[in-house]
Amino acid sequence: MLVIVVYDIADDDRRQSVFSTLQGVGTRVQLSTFECRFERTDEENILRETLRGMIDSEEDQIRFYYIETGADGPLVTTMGERTLEEWKGYYIL
Repeated sequence: MLVIVVYDIADDDRRQSVFSTLQGVGTRVQLSTFECRFERTDEENILRETLRGMIDSEEDQIRFYYIETGADGPLVTTMGERTLEEWKGYYIL
């Protein structure tokens, strides 16, 4: 199953936690968008519950878009050549 996870998190610390969790599960394809592939439904349920515990339900939003995996043809069509440049961390001394 392919799931597109999109998030809008108001707080920097919560956003970083959500980002780190999703980075361990899926592929980042946009700034706040991940493609996640699951072999079993329980994997997706565990991710949902983990993320639910990280957010403020009044300020934040996470959306899961489910893509049919049995359809004929490509699951995702991408237009454009731009790739996401990862932001490098930095320190201010």
